[in-house]
Amino acid sequence: MPPKPNPEEEVRASIMAGLVVAVAERGYAATTINDIVNQAHVSKSTFYAHFKGKDDCYLAAYELASDAVLGLIVEAAARDLPEEERVLAATRAYLDRAAEDRATTRTFILEVLAAGPDALAMRHAVNRRFAEVLRELVDEYRGENFRTLTESAALLIVGGANELVLSAIVEDRLDELPDLAVTVADALLAAVTER
Repeated sequence: MPPKPNPEEEVRASIMAGLVVAVAERGYAATTINDIVNQAHVSKSTFYAHFKGKDDCYLAAYELASDAVLGLIVEAAARDLPEEERVLAATRAYLDRAAEDRATTRTFILEVLAAGPDALAMRHAVNRRFAEVLRELVDEYRGENFRTLTESAALLIVGGANELVLSAIVEDRLDELPDLAVTVADALLAAVTER
């Protein structure tokens, strides 16, 4: 028998989803608590029962979204495929999700730049987590032609992929992101392939 859903967790998730939609539509700076609660269909008192304010809600939603994307990447890379195809599958998982979930992508790739120092610190930590997962995946699935991916190289690849996504948001080209999977995978493979 599946566990019963926790109503408090569902409300919290609804509020975070409301924040994502409101921020994607209005921008972080212009988004108010009223915008969030209207999107989530909850009262202000319910919002404040779960979060201290907009920043707190944003950080919680960012962490949740980051965990979900990391999970997709790890799952895609765990497929029983040759190393190069695993790299492409993981890259495709990230870029496909970014293209499909426009509100989340805009909220946490573009609007994080307006969300204040705590959000920027979290962005830094998230990018480091993504880089570390990338390094672990390369180490775990490394073929005989692969070398160790350095921390700096992993961070460079993560930052470059994020910049491609940011450019796609700004230029209204999110639909094209899946087409860049080969480019990003090639960059990663170039960083780890022995020459």
